[in-house]
Amino acid sequence: MTFANPELRFAAAVSYLATTPEGRERQRKAIDVAVTAGLEPQDLFSLIQRHRIPSLALTVLRDCDRSEALGSFLEELKSEDADSRQRNLLLAMRGGLARRALLAAGIPCLEFKGGPKLSHKLYGDLALRAHRDMDLMVPAERFFDAEALLVREGWTSEVHPIWKSAPHYRVLARYALWDSHFTCPQDGSMLELHTRFELHSEPRYEKIWWDALKDAPEQGISPVEFLYLVQHGTKHLWNRTKWLGDIAAILERWPRIVGEALPLAQELRLIPAFAPLSTLLLELYGQGFDLPDNAKKPSRDQRFYAIYLAALRSPDSQLDISSESSLHWFRRNAHRPLLKSRVSWPSRLINILFQYVLHSEDIEAWNRRSRIWLLLFPLMSLKRYASRFFVHCQKTLERPQ
Repeated sequence: MTFANPELRFAAAVSYLATTPEGRERQRKAIDVAVTAGLEPQDLFSLIQRHRIPSLALTVLRDCDRSEALGSFLEELKSEDADSRQRNLLLAMRGGLARRALLAAGIPCLEFKGGPKLSHKLYGDLALRAHRDMDLMVPAERFFDAEALLVREGWTSEVHPIWKSAPHYRVLARYALWDSHFTCPQDGSMLELHTRFELHSEPRYEKIWWDALKDAPEQGISPVEFLYLVQHGTKHLWNRTKWLGDIAAILERWPRIVGEALPLAQELRLIPAFAPLSTLLLELYGQGFDLPDNAKKPSRDQRFYAIYLAALRSPDSQLDISSESSLHWFRRNAHRPLLKSRVSWPSRLINILFQYVLHSEDIEAWNRRSRIWLLLFPLMSLKRYASRFFVHCQKTLERPQ
């Protein structure tokens, strides 16, 4: 079994606020071990940046009386904390106004994933947990109504005009667009507008997610919210301790949530994601969770646990395929069956078509060229992925040994 190193234990320790004396003692120990192991203040600061946890890390270091571990980089962390908090509060205000505008127009809208709402539920502080944008979900059939309303409200839309040009493009958009980005010109706040909960979309799961999340309580974390965080982190190989810290914080505050979530997890076929996650939490945070024996497959669970640990060790936290290393890309492909196997073959074929062959970038480019462009779609896809493969190779060769 592969074990975590002091760097990862430090990044885990400062990724959430512990509520128990035992949890805080584990945090102090992990920080002390990292310093004893020879990690310099710059190394610790780089880990905090890599995992996107400036405000959480600063708070943990203060609570544990270990601020001196960062040396001269403490002032830089304080500056990043102030910037992050300001962005988060602006986003909470701008995003909240946008969501209320959508609801007032009769467009169903959910805030989900890891935005200001999650930070407030976990810590009673909208600004403590860093978030780059706010994720909003609307029904696919109301997407263009929502897009038009946000533009009228002053947001800048990145939705290409082709998707609004004709009815058949609007139908294609349901499959080709995973999310769409909006920016507030005044302060740079960002929204992501989604029409489905999972990248590999399955209609029956989408309905389950929507029906359960719309009834989630305003206070506390519900089982469905916990499950969506598990699904999201699993999709990204738990590449940042920020996401693992969310789970650790939830388990400390709502210790019975795994048992409460199991029936819905069974319905969503997410049980296989639990065992490797529990192993990872036990190794990094000193707290796993109990599972029924039929949820465990040791060889599979250890393989995925090793993939998560390797992803966490990667110096690159960017998950976009064009900027990650070749090794991380291969890890993603080895891991993909864990979530993809839940999807029916018709849905899987549709996903393959719109992710690898009929890519949204190609459809947008086709609008500016002759109809013969349709015949070149497969060649353009091949060119795009060949180009990305060479980018992987170049980054791997340039990386210091």
